[in-house]
Amino acid sequence: MLASATALTACGKQDTAKVQEAASSAIGETHKALQAASTPLADIKKEASTAASKAKQKLDALAASSPAIGGAVDSLKGIAKATQKAGQWALLQTEIGKYPNDIKLYDNSAITPDLKALLGDKFATFKKNMEVSGPLQRERILYVLGNRKHHGGKDAAYLLIDTENQKLEVGLWEKGKLTTYASPGEPLFKPKDVLTTIQNNQG
Repeated sequence: MLASATALTACGKQDTAKVQEAASSAIGETHKALQAASTPLADIKKEASTAASKAKQKLDALAASSPAIGGAVDSLKGIAKATQKAGQWALLQTEIGKYPNDIKLYDNSAITPDLKALLGDKFATFKKNMEVSGPLQRERILYVLGNRKHHGGKDAAYLLIDTENQKLEVGLWEKGKLTTYASPGEPLFKPKDVLTTIQNNQG
């Protein structure tokens, strides 16, 4: 943000206004598409993608027309990208009640890159321990509970998803031993079902 502010200061007032207008468009158009709650999910995703694409084109054109503000435009593109990611996480709220495999929650969703980074070489184990799972549920945050076939609580897992702050927590039981993997910061709220599962699997 500091780099963006510095670059904007170096621009003329007219260029600054153009940058601010482009930034507003980049963020505003994406939000508008995502807030259409009554629209079918496929249409929401399509509108969000189209809005983000149009905003990027505007920013690219602005940078090309005035190299002096290229740095500021790059910073604003970063802001627009972060806004788009936040919107994609928020869309997971529309998937409540669906099963992870049906919505490719682990392999092709907004959380996939962060989930893989969080678990590293334990990602495959996590998926195995989620073979038998319930649907995506919500109690303040999103969550999923599961276990490996025929292994009960000995090889199981839970996943917490904080869509607002883009944070994750995974609890992974291997041969009855629980290991927790969590995004940095304050611990996430644990829904009642998750707490019950942890208590039942102790010992």
